[in-house]
Amino acid sequence: MFIRRTQTRNRISGEPYVTYRLVHSARVGNAIKQTTLLSLDRAIDTAKASGLEAALTKLQASLTKPRGTQDVATIMQRLGRAKQRFARAAQHFDITVATDPEGKRVTAITWVKRIKPGSAAAHPGITVDTPVPYKFGDLLASVEAQANGLTASKKESHDKIIAKVKAMQADKRFAFLVRPDADVADGLAATIRQYLRIPTDNKPISIIDLSGVPSDVVDVVVSVLCRMIFDFAVWSPRPVKVPILLVCEEAHRYAPRSDAAAFQPTKQALARIAKEGRKYGVALGLVSQRPSELAETILSQCNTIIALRMSNEQDQNFVQRALPDAVRSLVDVLPTLRAQEALIVGEGTAVPVRVRVRFSDLTEDRRPHSADVPFAALWKEDTADADYVVDIVRRWRQQERSVVGK
Repeated sequence: MFIRRTQTRNRISGEPYVTYRLVHSARVGNAIKQTTLLSLDRAIDTAKASGLEAALTKLQASLTKPRGTQDVATIMQRLGRAKQRFARAAQHFDITVATDPEGKRVTAITWVKRIKPGSAAAHPGITVDTPVPYKFGDLLASVEAQANGLTASKKESHDKIIAKVKAMQADKRFAFLVRPDADVADGLAATIRQYLRIPTDNKPISIIDLSGVPSDVVDVVVSVLCRMIFDFAVWSPRPVKVPILLVCEEAHRYAPRSDAAAFQPTKQALARIAKEGRKYGVALGLVSQRPSELAETILSQCNTIIALRMSNEQDQNFVQRALPDAVRSLVDVLPTLRAQEALIVGEGTAVPVRVRVRFSDLTEDRRPHSADVPFAALWKEDTADADYVVDIVRRWRQQERSVVGK
């Protein structure tokens, strides 16, 4: 589930306002199915606000007209009808009715629009793309306020979003994403410093492990990370001081060729980095075992290709189309490459070259735990006991991903 923000214009007045849509995303086979649960306007609908103000102005003018009335009961009845007609806009107005000392005649009607501190109205520079912290308590209060006075059928969608948010708050899997209101703070600068290693302290590489992130929100997390990195680069002063290389493992999952299987916000974020990132100092590296499943528009922006052994004919043909005409025949060597051998073509090398990639050997305690499992060797002996299963179940329930025995 994620919240999609869009900016549009009122069809009557032409003035802009922001719409929030709560969208539930679920993977059905190889496709992503998205369902809009609720659509809310963050700003006051201009037409309805103007309609309420026009009704209040007319009511105020009737107090001084020769045939007008100042009777409290009549004025309050008319005021109630106006507030009911423009219920959504009325939530954003403070309306005051002044009467004479006896409380029988209305002497004045005044009203002001409420501007919530920290809202977009209070800070005109804030747009739909401005990263500002907010509390789920405020979100729920806003939804509940808009639900007041609605009929049961119209209130159903509001109840759904309230139930969904509360379910996420109660689910421990989303604890990293949905925090208690008391813990909400403006930590964007600290987050960027941590992820981008500023300062580096001789550790310039950050590895973001998303394997433990629930599948319901992993695409949303990747989308937010990509947008955050790109926007940070866009708003950085020139000349660029922090060039960034974003390497996306299993890239065919986030930028697939088929739109039906794609989570569009993530695909769009990666495409924007691929197309515009160079001038802002952001480079993109795509790592995939199935290049034929990558989006061609994104792959075409990659100016250097490092191809390891590849036996699938469809993948070979796809890589061949991405290569310059003069070196397309080199694709024929891809099935014959040995382990640690690669074909490098593009701006990263003066001429197309077949190389053997060899790095310094690391000690076992510093190696990533991603080596191939020795099936045959482990099957020859009984290496696990009943306690092993008990420990796995315990870590499974506690969401603990540390290495066994450490």
